Amino acid sequence: MAFAALEALEPAIEKTRDFFSGPGLGRKWLKIALIVWLSGVMVGGTVGLPNFGSGNRLFPPDSANFTAAAANSTARQFSNNLGAATPLLIFAIALIVALALALILVRSVYIFVLFESLERNEPQILGYLSKFFAKGAMLFLARIALGILALLGVGGLLVSAIGIAGNLLHSAGATPQMGLGESIAIFAASLVILLALAVASWIQESVAVLIMYRNDRGLAQGWKESVELIRKEPLEIAVFVAVGIGISIAISIAAMILLIAYLIPLIFVILLFAFLLAAVGLANPVLLAVITALALAVALFFIILYLALNAPLSVFHSEYLLQFYRLILGKKEMNERNESQWKSAAAFHRMNGRRRWR
Repeated sequence: MAFAALEALEPAIEKTRDFFSGPGLGRKWLKIALIVWLSGVMVGGTVGLPNFGSGNRLFPPDSANFTAAAANSTARQFSNNLGAATPLLIFAIALIVALALALILVRSVYIFVLFESLERNEPQILGYLSKFFAKGAMLFLARIALGILALLGVGGLLVSAIGIAGNLLHSAGATPQMGLGESIAIFAASLVILLALAVASWIQESVAVLIMYRNDRGLAQGWKESVELIRKEPLEIAVFVAVGIGISIAISIAAMILLIAYLIPLIFVILLFAFLLAAVGLANPVLLAVITALALAVALFFIILYLALNAPLSVFHSEYLLQFYRLILGKKEMNERNESQWKSAAAFHRMNGRRRWR
């Protein structure tokens, strides 16, 4: 028995090789690298919150003179500082949330732009946006809903962990906020919810999105057909999951090797600029500006280089998903056609049997 998950490997490799060949390859490569990044395949970095009060001393150095009045004064000062910083903190949090939501929306739209660019063999950064914005918006709302539920699940794990810790430390004098049985029940329920959300996220990102793209369906219909496909082809989906895990491991190893090879010249360039900066110092503002501009240009070059080098790996993974769904959809249509023909033939024989009996 041939599985679509295995059959999809060869055409995915061929399609990836064909995509990165032909005239105008440089421009095409840079476009698909940017689309891959915008689709969320390669996104990293951390967001740091300001450390308020890091330079403040909450207690005076002489603890012997530490009085209640001094404590109240320090508390009032801290409260005033916190009150002054609250609007800035609220603005910073709102800005971070807005940027995060905008990033998720861009990712949700550009995953369809990526599929369309690969299918047409013509990457367009802005050309396909209007076509897939509505689908991307639906996917965006679904991702937000799953994210909120995941946060609730994580919150349940934290609350239950605190409750379990409180009960374990009860013998040391700590007063537990909830019973041990209640804490374990919340922990188990939260874990089940998170596992269910992980499965739902996989179905949405690996199956429903493809159905939305290939069959021009909405999110609800994509989910419905995804569940139906999993119910009718459980063995195919199981092989697909196994092959997907293998592909992810192989891509991770290749990306790690690529990253190491990428970091070696990058570290060399950083050390070179550090040496130049130390040699010039801050005395010559012209040379300092030239070195800074050169450093920014080199940094931009290395960012573009990293995205371009990672693009073939991401394109292969996306091509594999498209080829798998094309094969599994073809098998599904063939099975439905055979089933329909079998039912028609059975109905015909039953009708002929009744005529003979008469």
